[in-house]
Amino acid sequence: MNLRFPTAVVTITLLAPCAANADTIDDFVRARQKRDHVPGIAIAVLKDGKVVRRRGYGLADVEHNARVTASTPFQLASVTKQFTAVAVLMLMEEGKLKLDDKAIQHLPDLPDAWRDVTVRQLLNHTSGIKSYTNVASFRTTFRKDFTQTEIVDVVKNEPLEFAPGAGWNYNNTGFFLLGMLIEKLTGKTYGAFLAERIFQPLGMTRTRVNDLGIVIPGRGRGYSWRDDQLVNGEYISPTQAYAAGALVSTIDDMARWEGALASGNLLKKSSYEQMWTPTRLPGRKEGYGFGWWIDEINGHRRISHSGGIPGFATEISRFVNDRITIIVLCNSDSTDADSLAKGIARRFIPTLTPTTPKAVAVAPETIRGISGYYDREGRIGAFLRRSGQLSLDGETLKFSAPDTFFLANFDVSLRLQKFRAVKDSAGQVKEVVKNEERRAARIGPLANDAPPQHDPDTALTRRLEATLKALAQGEKNLDSFPVTPGFKSQFAGTPLPELVGGVKDISFVAAFNVADRGILRFGSKVSRVLYYKLSINGAAKYILIYLTDNGLMADEDVVKD
Repeated sequence: MNLRFPTAVVTITLLAPCAANADTIDDFVRARQKRDHVPGIAIAVLKDGKVVRRRGYGLADVEHNARVTASTPFQLASVTKQFTAVAVLMLMEEGKLKLDDKAIQHLPDLPDAWRDVTVRQLLNHTSGIKSYTNVASFRTTFRKDFTQTEIVDVVKNEPLEFAPGAGWNYNNTGFFLLGMLIEKLTGKTYGAFLAERIFQPLGMTRTRVNDLGIVIPGRGRGYSWRDDQLVNGEYISPTQAYAAGALVSTIDDMARWEGALASGNLLKKSSYEQMWTPTRLPGRKEGYGFGWWIDEINGHRRISHSGGIPGFATEISRFVNDRITIIVLCNSDSTDADSLAKGIARRFIPTLTPTTPKAVAVAPETIRGISGYYDREGRIGAFLRRSGQLSLDGETLKFSAPDTFFLANFDVSLRLQKFRAVKDSAGQVKEVVKNEERRAARIGPLANDAPPQHDPDTALTRRLEATLKALAQGEKNLDSFPVTPGFKSQFAGTPLPELVGGVKDISFVAAFNVADRGILRFGSKVSRVLYYKLSINGAAKYILIYLTDNGLMADEDVVKD
């Protein structure tokens, strides 16, 4: 039997001080930590599989004032998927499965509707099976412990999103099923198999499947930033994440993992190549392999994966041609570990940073005309005004022309993001095009900019008020409320978090016609967007209501500005 894993513990070797300025890295990490209200961060930088920098910042446990160290365990969330993928490939190399086997061959109790789904399609998110984490009713059960059968039951009656192999959609169900497959073929639990084949041989003594009921010494506690205060992260039962996201690890153990990946001793070369090859679909390819994203940043090939779960954000970014790897573990879900890793990486690989256009000044009216709410592929986005400048997602934009602007904060993205404002015949901005590829239709001005209008339909306002109150309480039967079928199927029986606490004092602000913008929400075309001001849990907020041409609510968004 060809096991192909190191027979000795992988030790962590610190090389000579790195070329990147340590103070610059510290300043960057601490600035992001302060901006995003992150209690604790651990980072490691490796060159050729050897650690050149590792450090902890802040607190692993705020209540006990315990600091982050290189041995602080963090929840990895979806970074778990790469371990699951390697485990499956180990079984493939042993002849216990083939990647093009039908999953139902090994898991015969799976629904017949999944009979054509292969192991490969589970690994690369092309199975078409709906992700259980995207089922509306599931989002109310964070604390519940599930059996494996119960997780399958969540999605077994959901229609396939596309024929197996015909499309791509990030899918936690696929990796959950792979965990079940590992257990079926080995006769061991998922955690026991990983411990025997990966963690113990590599000396990853602090890595394991999460269990919130046991004591893990030094465990990092997860946090969220909510309503301008730090709160404990939501409790998520590890039985839900399982092989899709249930591992905990430390920065030192993750450095050992990277050392093993860099050495190529875990798998055959051909297996690595399959794992790190983008998925090919009819007419296109997706930048995802088996448990890893594959992309290129300014000519630098990157293999990476991020993880996000209430209370934690994680990232491993392998710049393979540069032989530099950045690992970031955060005990907060209010930050973006991917952009943290990119910000660190560009201090080691200067050519990651693209050339910046020359910035020009524009009139305040130009900035005001662009600012507002936009539809970003079914989600709301906002170009805001901050200190006389345009901003997006907290980052300041600069102009290269009155209708062209860009994001050049390369500590957030190592790609130059260019935007172009498109106006209608009346000279009003109707959409913004990003990188000449993605179009975001303008919904309307910021709530504070919307000129107050007379409520043209007070009866509709009262019906919408009743609908919002029902949604706040998780009403299961929405048949008597003016909502679209798509919205009802998503949110019936699910208390909307942004409305929990009570909806009061709703008052009409303005209405905007968007029938020509092509905005869709849950499969329904949006014709009008209504702005209301209301009180939620005692705080004054604005809410945008998306209406179809026959007056049904297709979606809602609570906004701050």
